[in-house]
Amino acid sequence: MNRSPFAVALLIPVGLAVVLATAPVLSTPRFRTDDDFGVFWVSVRRLLAGENPYDPRALNRELPRIGHRVVEEASPIMRHMPFVFTPLIPLGLLPYPIARALWFHLSLAATLIGCIVLWRRYGGPPRSRGAPWVLGIAFLPTLLMLQKGQMGWLALIGGIGWAYFAERRSWIGAGIGLWLMLFKPHLVYLALLAILIWSAQRRAWTAVAVGGAMAAMGTALAAAFRPSILLDYAQAIYESSPFAWATPTLGSWLRWLLDVDAIGLQFVPPVLGLAWLGACWRTFDRMRKGKEWESFPDLFAVSSLTALYGWSFDWVTWLWPVIQTWARLPDVQSPWARWGLIVAYVGLQGFALAIHQHGGGDFWLAGLPWGLMLWRWLARRATLKS
Repeated sequence: MNRSPFAVALLIPVGLAVVLATAPVLSTPRFRTDDDFGVFWVSVRRLLAGENPYDPRALNRELPRIGHRVVEEASPIMRHMPFVFTPLIPLGLLPYPIARALWFHLSLAATLIGCIVLWRRYGGPPRSRGAPWVLGIAFLPTLLMLQKGQMGWLALIGGIGWAYFAERRSWIGAGIGLWLMLFKPHLVYLALLAILIWSAQRRAWTAVAVGGAMAAMGTALAAAFRPSILLDYAQAIYESSPFAWATPTLGSWLRWLLDVDAIGLQFVPPVLGLAWLGACWRTFDRMRKGKEWESFPDLFAVSSLTALYGWSFDWVTWLWPVIQTWARLPDVQSPWARWGLIVAYVGLQGFALAIHQHGGGDFWLAGLPWGLMLWRWLARRATLKS
């Protein structure tokens, strides 16, 4: 459907009005708890001033100025690689309330657009146009990501962009998607490895080169403001390990059950993930045949289940396999099975929300992705029986 130029042009002032109207609300301490975007914004401001953006003591001195409490673990929050500052630099030039509102609406819009693209790609019923909107917004990790001001949506959009452009053999666009996936590599590490293997098999390195070049240019841009940025990053990683946190990952649970001090247990799940990837030759076959859309949901799901570390707001990448599964629920012929899957999904989300609302903490939400994996498996079986 064609949009009139007037209607498209009208979106710009409307969008600005929404940002300006919501800025005071989104920047108040009552709206969010331990908002990570505040740390991002302060870090970018320090980078633009030529100062160390990873210094936790300096961050804690400046965070109260924008209404944040002192964050004892500020350094682990800023564990992102230097090129991640690239899209944040324009926001660092804006006042904090405007930057926070703009980031919120950009995150929400990009996530919902990604859900719509996935819904249409996997044949979701056209009459259920609102379904991808509801699924995207009502997904607990999406809500947590928006509340925290996190950037997991970039990895999700990057993966969708890779599949979209790789299918059309548009390697520059695919390379940009790859670059976005690098913003959260621990969430999609199996997808990144599969892309490398696929590129080697096809001898098609253009997309990988584009993604690598963009990461290198982003790092160079950060180094232009702070020449020692790589040393700052290395020191931050050395001084504050993510393994000190009780994250909702299989590795953390293994340590909690067996030996908290046995950091090696944290690496068991990624090893299992790599073993799965090595045994799942069909994934490579699909990618060689240009069917990235069928491979990536599984790669994203297993990457999340076996991630070295991560938090519940990172699971926004689960929207890919979730939307794919929901779009194909009409293929389940048995009404009992279909409604059973719908009730199971809603119940799983509700149970996870109850844990979060009653102060259970991220560590106790570790069962959510495993529940989603079981639900997805049951949906597949029900579809095959139809």
